[in-house]
Amino acid sequence: MCKAGAGVLDRDVRAAMDSVAFWPPNSGKPWGHDLFDLRDDSWGPIDQNIERGYAKMINAIFLISRGLSDFGIGHTGPSCRQWHGTSAYVDSCSGHFDNKYHDSYHHQFTTAYGRLPMHSEVGRFLADDRVVVHCRVFDFGDSCDTPTFRACALIHESWHHWQYEHDFVGTHPKRPDGIEGDYFYPHTAEAFPFGQMHSYSTNPANFHFLSPYQVQAEFLDDLHLYGNGLLSIAVRNEAREEANLTLEQKFVNTPRYRVGDPKPF
Repeated sequence: MCKAGAGVLDRDVRAAMDSVAFWPPNSGKPWGHDLFDLRDDSWGPIDQNIERGYAKMINAIFLISRGLSDFGIGHTGPSCRQWHGTSAYVDSCSGHFDNKYHDSYHHQFTTAYGRLPMHSEVGRFLADDRVVVHCRVFDFGDSCDTPTFRACALIHESWHHWQYEHDFVGTHPKRPDGIEGDYFYPHTAEAFPFGQMHSYSTNPANFHFLSPYQVQAEFLDDLHLYGNGLLSIAVRNEAREEANLTLEQKFVNTPRYRVGDPKPF
């Protein structure tokens, strides 16, 4: 099993969660259990112990569904600088139902796939599609064992299901150094109206498109700059660090902007 333990960031997120009764006392089931489809037996019983995988997974779901201030709702033009809204990130990760992002899928936990953080399986023959979550994101002390990384990885994997639904190739291209990455497609913060992250256009006059590592980086950017006031500075700063690592290391065409600097788009 995964190495038990919880760091400061997970404990900070849990404190924010408890302040809004995201996991209501004595209810047995936290918000997001069904919507993000954690009903697979691999997760075991619902367990509130923050040092173990299930509760850490709920921390990630909390960041996706309650972590943003949604500054852009009701705003237009240059004042709206949040990449995407909460509803878009939640819908992208909501596996239980078919929606405008993808067909239904479920989240499964495993220790059997080596050192990957997570991976997606789409178009399965006579079986439900799924996102398989590995111990790396729960192993205490691992670089992937942060609530911010878990959240952005869930969004990343959901985008592979978006790619499959819209007939795009879901494999990652290779960077010049041979490491898998993605293409970064520059767009303004206003290109995707809130709730419309699923939309895209390949028309040069109105081109806007997203890759899995790009939605990962943009969520972390949003979490750092437009995080809910309940979140600690440490959590928001970790989102910035992880976003910039993604921007530096995960793109074939490395973008020039970094989170914390004014957006150049």
